[in-house]
Amino acid sequence: MGNGNYIICQKCEYEREFLLGAGMLWGNIENIIGFMDKRSKEEASKILQENPDPDYKTDGNCVYQCQKCFSLREKIHLLIYNKDGKIVYRTQSNCIKCKGKRKRLKENSNGILDKIICPKCKSNEVNVSEGLCWD
Repeated sequence: MGNGNYIICQKCEYEREFLLGAGMLWGNIENIIGFMDKRSKEEASKILQENPDPDYKTDGNCVYQCQKCFSLREKIHLLIYNKDGKIVYRTQSNCIKCKGKRKRLKENSNGILDKIICPKCKSNEVNVSEGLCWD
């Protein structure tokens, strides 16, 4: 089951909701890849052709933040391992604005995003609260 995170910046009132985690339709790697954005879907599908029936790990929808301009993006997290246990695919998120690399934001034990910087005013005074639960 997935959970929502609702963020509000206390300085500029920027707000946004993210739907994190995985739903019941994410039962196999083909379904997970089917929910990915076009570029990631193509990359992961190619890896899947080269490594049929791989081991994989997903945390479902995750939030990535640019380390330069602090833009945010929700994206599907996926790791694919080859038969030797080596990671052959890892979700990447690159910023369209500044071409920087986005880093995955961690969630605390309650599934709430931690240490967000406001992408609008660059403040770290961002409140995060639970949103809706989804499946």
